[in-house]
Amino acid sequence: MQYRTATQWGVFDVTVSDGVIQRVDGIQQDPDPAAIGQTLLDGVQHASRIQRPAIRKGWLAAAHRNRKLRGNDSFVDVPWDEALDMAAQEIARVIAEKGNKSIYAGSYGWASAGRFHHAQSQLHKFINLLGGSTRAMNSYSTAAAQVILPHVVAPWSEIELQQTSWDEIAQGAELMVAFGGIPLRNTQVAYGGITEHQSQGGLRGALAAGTKLVNVSPVSHDMPAWSQAQWVAARPGTDVALMLGLAYVLEAENLLDRTFLESHCHGYATFCRYLLGEADGIAKSPAWAAQICGVDAGVIEQLAREMAHKKTFITAAWSLQRAHHGEQPYWMLVVLAAMLGQIGLPGCGFGFGYGAEGFIGSSWRRFNWATFSKGMNPTRFAIPVARITDMLLNPGADVDYDGRKITYPEIDLIYWAGGNPFHHHQDLNRLVEGWRKPSTVIVNEPWWTPTAQWADIVFPATTALEREDICASSHDPYAHAMQQALPVQHDACSDHEIFAGLAARLDVGEAFVEGRNEQDWLRHMWEKSADKARTEGFELPEFDAFWRNRIYKIPEQSARKTWLADFRADPLNNPLNTPSGKLEIFSDAIAGFDYDDCPGHPTWLEPFERLGGHNSEKYKLHLLTPQPEKRLHSQMDPSAHSHSGKVAGKEVLLMHSTTAAARNIRQGDIVRIYNDRGACLAAVGFDDNRLADVVSLPTEPEFDQFHAIFIEHMLIFRDLLHEAAVLLLRAEIHDGFDNRAVVPAAVKECDFTRVRQLFGITLKIPLPLFHFGRFRQRDHTGATRIHVFNEATNRATFSSCVSTFYNDRNPTPLQLHRALQFDKFDLKLFQFALILKRCQGFGDIDIFSVFCGDELRRALKEVVPLLLHGSSFATAEPSLSPPDEPLIDLSTVQWMHGHQDCDSTRLATNYVEWQVIRYRNDTYIFRQNKCSNYEAPFVYLFVGAQRALLIDSGATAAGGSSLVDAIRAITTLPVVVAHSHGHGDHHAGDAAMQAAEGFTVVGTGPTAVQSFFKFEGWPRNAVKLELGGRNIELLPIPGHHDDDIAFYDPRSRFVVTGDTLYPGRLYIGDWAAYRASITRLMQWVASHEVTYVMGTHIEMSNTPNVDYPIGTTFQPDEISLPLGVSDIEKLEATIADMDKPRRTYLERFILWPKD
Repeated sequence: MQYRTATQWGVFDVTVSDGVIQRVDGIQQDPDPAAIGQTLLDGVQHASRIQRPAIRKGWLAAAHRNRKLRGNDSFVDVPWDEALDMAAQEIARVIAEKGNKSIYAGSYGWASAGRFHHAQSQLHKFINLLGGSTRAMNSYSTAAAQVILPHVVAPWSEIELQQTSWDEIAQGAELMVAFGGIPLRNTQVAYGGITEHQSQGGLRGALAAGTKLVNVSPVSHDMPAWSQAQWVAARPGTDVALMLGLAYVLEAENLLDRTFLESHCHGYATFCRYLLGEADGIAKSPAWAAQICGVDAGVIEQLAREMAHKKTFITAAWSLQRAHHGEQPYWMLVVLAAMLGQIGLPGCGFGFGYGAEGFIGSSWRRFNWATFSKGMNPTRFAIPVARITDMLLNPGADVDYDGRKITYPEIDLIYWAGGNPFHHHQDLNRLVEGWRKPSTVIVNEPWWTPTAQWADIVFPATTALEREDICASSHDPYAHAMQQALPVQHDACSDHEIFAGLAARLDVGEAFVEGRNEQDWLRHMWEKSADKARTEGFELPEFDAFWRNRIYKIPEQSARKTWLADFRADPLNNPLNTPSGKLEIFSDAIAGFDYDDCPGHPTWLEPFERLGGHNSEKYKLHLLTPQPEKRLHSQMDPSAHSHSGKVAGKEVLLMHSTTAAARNIRQGDIVRIYNDRGACLAAVGFDDNRLADVVSLPTEPEFDQFHAIFIEHMLIFRDLLHEAAVLLLRAEIHDGFDNRAVVPAAVKECDFTRVRQLFGITLKIPLPLFHFGRFRQRDHTGATRIHVFNEATNRATFSSCVSTFYNDRNPTPLQLHRALQFDKFDLKLFQFALILKRCQGFGDIDIFSVFCGDELRRALKEVVPLLLHGSSFATAEPSLSPPDEPLIDLSTVQWMHGHQDCDSTRLATNYVEWQVIRYRNDTYIFRQNKCSNYEAPFVYLFVGAQRALLIDSGATAAGGSSLVDAIRAITTLPVVVAHSHGHGDHHAGDAAMQAAEGFTVVGTGPTAVQSFFKFEGWPRNAVKLELGGRNIELLPIPGHHDDDIAFYDPRSRFVVTGDTLYPGRLYIGDWAAYRASITRLMQWVASHEVTYVMGTHIEMSNTPNVDYPIGTTFQPDEISLPLGVSDIEKLEATIADMDKPRRTYLERFILWPKD
C-alpha cells in the first residue's frame, strides 16, 4: 500500500507492507527528490523509539531532583495517566511558586512539516493558556541577519521570500559572486516542506545562460565541480576583510556608482573615511585584506574590476553570519552591492542563502496558509535562542540586545518538543552545566535522542507517518495530504493528545481542543485557508476533494516584480522600511547603541579566533562544521542512510592529504579533534580541494558528555601507560591498527568498527598490576563471585581464573563511575605511578581477557585504538574445510522469480525471503524474493578463514534481518558488509546488519568506501581485502553510481560487477566515468582467471533484447544470471564506437544512458 507523506526535505510516496516501510519514492512533481528521504526506510521504526512514558529515577527519588544526575541517570516506565499527572503537577507548582517566566518553552527545532501536528505550535498554545512562558526569538540559522538587516535594508522575512530568483539571475546576471559558495547538499531541505527541488536546476540554468560563477570559500566544493566556478580560497571568517578590499578598489579606481550612493543610500561618506583609512589610519586596501584573508591582492583587484564592469549578483551563505561578529559580512555585502549601483536591476544586486534551503531563489507564488493558532504569549517575553545557556547560568543578569536590555529570568522548568538543543546549541559543555539548573525538564520525543536522555519526564510522541496532517508552506505553491502510513508505534501519542491530556488536568482542556478532534482541526484549518484564498482571487477545492487527490497547487501568479525595483525607480515614493528610507550604509540607530562589537557601519572586527589570528599558533587548523549531507540536523540519524556517510559509526573529518601526512594520519583513522572548549572523535577522509589548514566535520547528531569524559580519562591513561611501559618495563608498543607479526594468525583481526564484536580484549599487562583491586563476576554458578588479587599471583592461579571468565560470553564487571570504568580493578590514575614503580625489573608478562558490559562496548570500540597499542579481539572459530570445486552449474539454476499474486504469496506461511545457492563450501549466492521487492537483488557471500565478505544487504529493511539469520546459519565469523554501489536497493538491509553481532557495515559514497578499504588513486587502482587465506580484489568502476566497485574472488573466479554490468538495463549516470571504468575493468579481468561475471539483478527475458518492465514482480521466462568476459568485451567495443551516449540493445543487456 502506498501513502503520501511530507517532510522538511520533500514530499514522498511511502510503500508499506505488513506495517513496515518497504520503499520511499519522490513524487512526480519533484524534479530532484532529496536523497535524505531514504532515512524514512528504517529511521521511523528504529529500535531507538521511546516505547512508553518514562521518568528519570533521580527526579523521583529526591526533593532536589538529583539534578546532577540529569543526562547520566536511568528511567522507569510509568503509565500515561501517572506521567501526565506528575508533569501537570510540576507545571502547576512552578507557575505558583516561581511565575510563568520561570518556564522556558522556546522549544526550537524543525519538528514536523505538518501544519497541525507541529510540536512547538501545540506546546505554545498549551503554555499560553496557562499564562505563557519565556520563549525564544530569532533562529540558530540566521539570527545575526534577522537583527542587522532590518536596520540596513528590510526585514528578513521579506528578503527570504522576495529576493532575486534563479530565473532572474539567469536572465540578468553576467557574474555571480558567492561568498561561502552554494553548497547544494543543503538545498535538500526547506523549513515547512518543499515540493520541487529546483536549486540545482537554477544554478545550472544560470551557468547555461552564460553567468560566470565565483566561489569565495576555503573549500572548492562549496560550489559543485560542474559549475566551473572560479575558486577564490579565502580563510574562514575573513570575508569582511576581502569585501573591504574589493570596496577599496571600487572607490580608489572610481568604479562605483556615486549617483546611486547619493540618491539611494545613507552614510556612505562616513563609511568611505573608514575604508580609506582616514578614520583609523589603516587603508583597507587589497594588500591589507590579503594579509588577513590569504587571497592574493592581485586577485582581489581583478575581481573588483570584473564586478564593476559586469552585471553582477552578490550572495552570501548563511554560514557567514553564524560566527563571531556575524552581522558584519551581511551588512558589508549590502554596502558592496550598493557601491556597484545595480540593486533593483533584474538578476543583479544581492541576496542570501542560495545554498541554504531549497526554496530560496524560487519564483513561486507566496500564500500564507492557515496554521494551528497558538494565541499570544501573555508574558510577552523572549530571549535570543542562542542565549539559552547564558540565561540558565545567569539568572537576573542584564544583557544588551538590539538596542535594549533583557533581564534573564530564573528558569525552573524546561519544556521541549520537536527539536534537539544538543545538536543546535553552541558549546555543549556549557549547555550541560546550565541544563542541570532547573528542577525539571519535560520532553516530547519519538526517539531516545540526547534531548530525551537529558530530560526528567519523557513522553513518547508519534511521527508524521503515524497520524494525518496537511503540509502547506508559505514558500511552496503546493498543499499535500499527509496520510497515516503506519500504526502508532508502541505506546506513543501525538503531541496534540499529550497537551490535551495535560490541559485537561490543568483546567484548560476545553480551551485547548476547542471542541475539535484532530480531523476536525484539519478541516478547520483548510477552511480558514480557503477564506484567505478568496481574498487573493482564487478558490481552494473542498477538503474532501483535496484529501482524495492528496495534492493541490495554487494558481500561478503574473510575473512578479524584481525585488527593490520600485525603490530603485523612485526611492522617495517607494522608501525602504529603514529610518532614512534608504539603504543604511551608516546607521545612526546602531551607532547610538554604542556597542563596541557593532559600530555604526560595517567594520572589520578581529574574531576571537581565526587562522593567522589569536591562538592560531596553538591551534593550527580551522574547523568548519557544515550541515550533513545524509540527514537534516540530527533527524533520523539512526537510519542506515545517515550512517552510510560515516566511517566506523563516526562522522568523517575531511582533511587535506598534506595536513594529514604532517601528522602521520591515514585515511580512515579515528582521530581526536579538540580545542579549549571540548573534543570529539571522527574518522578521517582526504580532500585536497580545500585550504590545507582547513578541516570540515559535519554537525554531529549525538552528544554524550560522560562518554566524552571517559575518553578523556582513557587518553590520559594511555599516555601514562605508554611512557611508563617504555621507560620502566621496556615493553614493545604495537599499533592497534597494524595487525602484522604481533597478532597471532589464530586470533581475529582487530576491528573497531562494530561494537557488538567486543567479547574480549586481549592485552599484555604485567602480572603485579593485579595485586591491586579486584574483578567481580556476577550470576555465574561455576566461578568465584569475587576474586581479590591481594597476594602474590602466580601464573596457574591467574590462568584458571581467566579461563572461567573467558568461557562466559556475558560476564558483568564491577561497575564504577562511568568516567573511570576503564580500570576494572579499582585502579585510579594516580596509582599507576606507584604500581609501575613496583613493577620495575619484573619481567613476567602474561595475557588476560577483560570483558566489558554493554554500557562500555560503544566507548571501548573507539577508545581501544587510542589507548591500547597491541590489542586484538579474540574468539575461537572453527576452521573451514579445504577449498573444493564448484557444487553447481550456475547456468542451470532456476532462481525464484516472483509470483502473479504477490500479496497472497507474502502471507503464506512458507514464504521464502531469500533463495540461497551454495556454489562452493565457502561461496554463496542469495536472491531476494521479487514479491518482497521487484528489484530482487542478488547478494554474494565469500567466507575466509578469519572473516567473511558480504556484497550488498538487499532491497528492504525487513529482508536484512532474515539475511542475517541466513548468514549466521552458514558462518559465525565476523562479516564485512560491502556494497556494489550506493543505491538503496543494495543497502536497505544495512540497519539489520548494524544491529547484528559481528557485522561491520561499510558506508556508501566514495568517501566512506575509500576510507574503509584504503583506496589510493581512486578510481584507478585496485585494493585487496584479506579474509584469511582468501584475498578479494576490489576495483572502483564508477559510472552507474559514483561509488561502484567490482569484486574479484580468485577461488570462485567470480567478478561481481553490481549494476555496472548484469542481464538488464545498464543505467549510466556519468557517461565519461562509465566508459573509463569499462575500459579499466576489461584491462583488469584480462589479467585474472574469470569463470563468471556476476551482476546483481536479472531484468532480461530469454528472448534477446526483450526486458521485463520496471516494477515487474513475476518473471517466469528470465534469462540466466551469469555473464562472461566476452560480454565485457562487447560492452567495451560498443561504447568505444559511440560518439555520444544512446540507448543500445545488446541481446543480454541494454545500454541505458540517463538523460
